[in-house]
Amino acid sequence: MRQKAITLISLVVVVSGVIILGYLWFWQGTPRHALYQMVRAVQNRDMNKFFDYIDLQAIFNNIVKDASDDLDFPNNSQKDGSPPDEFTRWSHKLGKKFARYLIPKLFSTFESQIKGQIEQYLLNLSTSETVGLTALVAQARIQQQDQQAEVTIIDPQTNQQLRFQMQRHPETREWRVVGVNYHDLKGFLKKEFMQ
Repeated sequence: MRQKAITLISLVVVVSGVIILGYLWFWQGTPRHALYQMVRAVQNRDMNKFFDYIDLQAIFNNIVKDASDDLDFPNNSQKDGSPPDEFTRWSHKLGKKFARYLIPKLFSTFESQIKGQIEQYLLNLSTSETVGLTALVAQARIQQQDQQAEVTIIDPQTNQQLRFQMQRHPETREWRVVGVNYHDLKGFLKKEFMQ
């Protein structure tokens, strides 16, 4: 009888351990876990760890693409409502191509300064602001499809949203931020730095 009890307890412990390890393995492969790790890195002032979860080059490329698309003529007309002439369309297209070529090269030149500015902003957050980041991550809406995720974080005070894209590396299962919604970012930057 005692042997059966020990066997049963051992079996329960092993099954429980497998379930817990399986859950931890699953949890570590989620975008929310990556977001929590980013917040923990900010709270611990570990910027190298924070940047492990950010692909600045991909984010910058997406912003450049969205910003150049933002320059397109709405409804195929200029500000005064008249259709653009051939020269205006040609020069506009040339300007977009030039920007798409030049701006990524500028990023590689100024990457360390961009990182430095982001670090300075994050390091200057107060303790209550970093604790608030944890709450934002807990309330984030995450729509995941395969290796991609769309994350929406809403500021509870202003109801302003910040949407960004995350992508999971297929081999390491680590999630990284690879894109930020251009219009949401413009609103955030205006709110934070243009006050």
